Amino acid sequence: MTNNIHHLLAMLCLSTAALQSAACIDTGDERLAEAADEAADEAADEAPTLSEAESMLGEYGCTSVSSDATAPAPTACNGGTSYRVSPDTSYGHGTQCPDQFVVEFTARNVPLLVGSGWAEAAPTNPTTCVTSHYSIGAYTRNALGVWGLSGVTKYSGVWDTATAKCSFAPVTGYSPLSVFSGTAYRLAVQAGQTICGSLGCTMTKHKALAMLISDEPC
Repeated sequence: MTNNIHHLLAMLCLSTAALQSAACIDTGDERLAEAADEAADEAADEAPTLSEAESMLGEYGCTSVSSDATAPAPTACNGGTSYRVSPDTSYGHGTQCPDQFVVEFTARNVPLLVGSGWAEAAPTNPTTCVTSHYSIGAYTRNALGVWGLSGVTKYSGVWDTATAKCSFAPVTGYSPLSVFSGTAYRLAVQAGQTICGSLGCTMTKHKALAMLISDEPC
């Protein structure tokens, strides 16, 4: 009888130990899962949202710096243009509007499309083409004299192997821009080529083009 009781007690202790061990393992797994969830949440919090990414491109400092050039709004309908080209690649306005060519246009109360930002001849080889790009921030001044960001866009080179030609298309998540109903407009444009290697990426600026195109029907 005594031996049986001892045997039962031993089995009970073993079962209890097993349960305690399993509980420890479960607790450890839960802690690991919680830590992973916390890390994922922190990464999501730190990742820039689309609006944050746009604000990094469309700096409001570009509305207060001295413009590099001024231009009238296009007056012709159905594709009439007004534009300015950077004389060289030295454009830029410090940290307020970094590496951007800023042109201020007088306004017309008609739809105006924002044109290409690439001022030079199109790249003639695939490597140069796909590493070339431009970005544009469009700003509108309202009747109270306050500037607002109308939108931002990015284009990159796309090589057509059939025609052996380079063209520019919007980067995923971006689209063509337009401005409308302002007392003035500004375009802040950056054009360049970015090369990435083992030591990081470097960008070489190219001449930039700021263009508005009339979308007014004749």
